[in-house]
Amino acid sequence: MEKYGLIEKDATLTPLGEELLMLADDPVSMYRRFAKHILVELPGTLLLDAVRDMRAAGERITLPSLRQALSDRDVHTPPANKHMSLMRLWLDKAGVTTKAWQINEKLYTEILGVSQTELDALVGLTSEQRAILKVLAEVGTTVDSSKLRVATERAFPVKLNEKAFSRLLKPLADAGFISFQPAGGKSAPVKPEPRLLRDVTGPLLDQYGKGLPAKLRTLLRRPLADIVAALDSTSGYEKGLALEALGFKMMRSIGLDYCDTRFRPKQGGRFEVDLLFDTKRLAYSRWQVQCKNTARVDLDDVAKEVGLVFRLLSNVIVIITRGIVGNEARRYATDVMQKTSLAIVLIDGSDVGEIVKDPLVLYEILAREAAFAMGVKPIDAES
Repeated sequence: MEKYGLIEKDATLTPLGEELLMLADDPVSMYRRFAKHILVELPGTLLLDAVRDMRAAGERITLPSLRQALSDRDVHTPPANKHMSLMRLWLDKAGVTTKAWQINEKLYTEILGVSQTELDALVGLTSEQRAILKVLAEVGTTVDSSKLRVATERAFPVKLNEKAFSRLLKPLADAGFISFQPAGGKSAPVKPEPRLLRDVTGPLLDQYGKGLPAKLRTLLRRPLADIVAALDSTSGYEKGLALEALGFKMMRSIGLDYCDTRFRPKQGGRFEVDLLFDTKRLAYSRWQVQCKNTARVDLDDVAKEVGLVFRLLSNVIVIITRGIVGNEARRYATDVMQKTSLAIVLIDGSDVGEIVKDPLVLYEILAREAAFAMGVKPIDAES
């Protein structure tokens, strides 16, 4: 129930669990609501996409062949398990599928609230257009087109021609993802439309990881401006949650894949990592993220994260704070980077303040930290 987002770790109902309980007297509505959750928040859509492709190719659908088809889509399931069958059984309850892996396409699109044409539009996007939408979806607010182009190039391995950028944006506007009016070669506002921001197309574009705490997931659905505003909440818990959401947005905005939240290594004592990400882009790397809702980050705070690296096998440490990062902490981080292969990213309150003013500054900050890490790791030409 926890993995499906119905209960919290302490066995209390999540908002979804409470919503389904309220629908208990209407089984049809209850199962359809749960099916939408599976399709949107879990890899249900990817599962059914794999089934469609296998049918189109004339392949026999078995659990091993389906597992391989999902693996080709970067969705990995352990061998000899019933995860896929159990997910399909819940979709069966809503009438979306049958035990023969037949899909009721009409009901499928009805539950999602989008048409198959819209879904196909996502599939048909170029890698450049997907990258643009991913950046805009994370920011969730109107931005300047020239800044959007630069931010996208910083976040993803794409090269966007300045003069041809408006031609890339036009199909996205025609499809209803954005509002954009070319200004004769000049920069112009790019506004995300509800189709991009609503709770269907975002996950379909690039689904968030499974197992996110319900309250954090709810916050992540909101624009970046709302998240940074929550950093000033009078509740310490809400401020800490908002800081985690900001960290999550930052890591997702550069294409990292979510692994876990508040991860505590086995036999790891009292220390835990707020967020854990990885990426297989070109080469595998793991990022551990610590969100410090404190007035100051000191040397000991950085040292704890460095100590966890040997348990997590991380390549990058990211520390985000609303406060300041002490000079000793910065000197220690630099020393560690000079003597090891680690990269340490330090984002302080002044950086967060700049992000509040302009969300796309986020990409400038990450580029700055990458340049600094590279600068402190010179290659000795005489060695």
